Amino acid sequence: MIRSLVSDLFYGDVNNIFTCMTCEHTTTRKETFLNLSLDVEKNCSLSYCIERFSLKELLNKRDKFFCEKCNTYQVATKEMNITRSPPVLVVHLKRF
Repeated sequence: MIRSLVSDLFYGDVNNIFTCMTCEHTTTRKETFLNLSLDVEKNCSLSYCIERFSLKELLNKRDKFFCEKCNTYQVATKEMNITRSPPVLVVHLKRF
């Protein structure tokens, strides 16, 4: 990534951690972000929305994860952790 004022101020990193429920193999994918898209519930705080962002999510039915060890689509969990937060955090609040 080319360094610039925008990247220095607004870019952050998040790790997506997938764990296969069959073989317990873990896959980690690092992504950069410019903003966080957070689900909003009625009468909740921003800190609560950020906490919910990091909760484990079950991937099943249509959302199954392709496990490299099992070599097939499996039920898995997905967890997102912010590894580097930017100095200026832009938050997109998803109301719908």
